[in-house]
Amino acid sequence: FAQTTRLPVVQHRVQAGDTLEQLARRYLGDSTQWQALQQHNGGIDPYRLPPGQLLEIPLNLLRAATASVDYLQGSASLHREGSTAQPVQRGQPLQEGDALTLDPDAFVTVRLADGSTVRVQANSQVTLQQLRRRGRAGSLQTVLELEQGGMDIAVPGRPDATRQLEIRTPVAATSVRGTRFNVQVTEQGSSSAVDQGRVALQGSTDRASTVLPPGFGAAVDASGQASPPVPRLPAIATDR
Repeated sequence: FAQTTRLPVVQHRVQAGDTLEQLARRYLGDSTQWQALQQHNGGIDPYRLPPGQLLEIPLNLLRAATASVDYLQGSASLHREGSTAQPVQRGQPLQEGDALTLDPDAFVTVRLADGSTVRVQANSQVTLQQLRRRGRAGSLQTVLELEQGGMDIAVPGRPDATRQLEIRTPVAATSVRGTRFNVQVTEQGSSSAVDQGRVALQGSTDRASTVLPPGFGAAVDASGQASPPVPRLPAIATDR
């Protein structure tokens, strides 16, 4: 996945036989959207795409996905553009752009359309910045912005190279392909730790991402620089 200065995009390298109608059907679930792809890519010939050329698929053209509140404990509020804040309810549907603010006694689990769960911790603020799906029933393209607090993420199934799940904090971004991990925002920056799978962590001032394997974590300081991965502390033994 790539970011431009205009819109977040998916990059597609043209294969022999590709047409804009086929790509619109594959990525957007609607072949009639080929004109939008043509316009975004500089008015290229929709039937004569040079093999090897990189095309951009703007994520805002992908179909909107949904999420829902799977579990609620304590009090939390939902902020949706164009309406006043409302109390969060269990089973409540969520949409792209919704923001959740949790009280100090609250705990909320959000379930994404592919079964992934996001357990938002007490005293947290999180925005569902992007909820999109490739094609009619393709993989999710999800971006969550964590402004305060922490969350635990569990992604089911096998790693999927087409799935995007990115957690952004004020100083870093964490990307995942099917795993279990944790993200925390603190006054000093943010931190990420991995239970299963692997995640890519990149501070806002880092040139490249750091891959965190299972059992490791890393911190990002207030300047946006990530530390090297370090082993997580073992669980405290309860047997005597």
